[in-house]
Amino acid sequence: MVPKTCLVTGASSGIGFQMALKLSSYKCLLLLPCRTTEKAQETERRIKAVYPYALIQTYVCDLSEQSSIHTFCEQIIKEHHRLDVLIHNAGCVSSTLQWTSDGIELQFAVNQLAPFLMNHMLLPLLNASENGRIIHVNSRAHARGTLYFDDLFLQQKYALSKAYNQSKLANMLYTYRLADILSSTNVTVNAFHPGLVNTDFGVKNVNAVHKFMWQLMRILGRTPHQAAEDGLYLALSPDVKHITGKYYHRQQQIVSSTKSLNRLWQQKLWNICAKMTHIPSIEYGQVP
Repeated sequence: MVPKTCLVTGASSGIGFQMALKLSSYKCLLLLPCRTTEKAQETERRIKAVYPYALIQTYVCDLSEQSSIHTFCEQIIKEHHRLDVLIHNAGCVSSTLQWTSDGIELQFAVNQLAPFLMNHMLLPLLNASENGRIIHVNSRAHARGTLYFDDLFLQQKYALSKAYNQSKLANMLYTYRLADILSSTNVTVNAFHPGLVNTDFGVKNVNAVHKFMWQLMRILGRTPHQAAEDGLYLALSPDVKHITGKYYHRQQQIVSSTKSLNRLWQQKLWNICAKMTHIPSIEYGQVP
């Protein structure tokens, strides 16, 4: 049987690493973009320490920079003819308003625009799969978010939680819109909430107060291994082969927030993301 080709972002630690590790046990070919060469090498080393014959290809890609995403995806397209699973696990928080080189607020850039752009560029490879699967790692924090359309980057009053919740709501809105657009294809799009997980996610790029709060909270969280099971279920289970546009937690469909189901917001956000990534909406997924 031909091994599945699976791309996992944010695989150097936490949930992403555990998903990559488990996918290796199923003899999947792993494509792992990491922020630095050192992280890429260390991730591959750790996986091969458990599964010496793991099929791994690592790449350097900074998900906050659109030029880096373009370079990475162009390399994937050149080297591979099919992509079976694309898991968007990478995410970030920031205590202060930070800008990317593209002039975009950091959390919105990494948590929302990176999946938007990467899906666009890699859709031809996903379409080449018998059952291409796009999976967004979301959060119930999306239910506390809103879309500040008049100040999307929160320049008037920035706060870590406002920016994070907004980015996760945006990701849910986008999940549903993309699932609708791809409903007549063999590519499915789903999201899942891993729950509170005991990882280092909330101690990076934050101030001392936010770091301390996360360190207290995460003690009550699930292990990354437990949280990864939800992603693996959506990636590999035959039970969800033909299911698209759904939201999961603990391998069960759950209902997302009312705001995430707002079709007008879904379309408005789509248009904004297309403009920010310089993709004409009618050409989304059409890569020469």
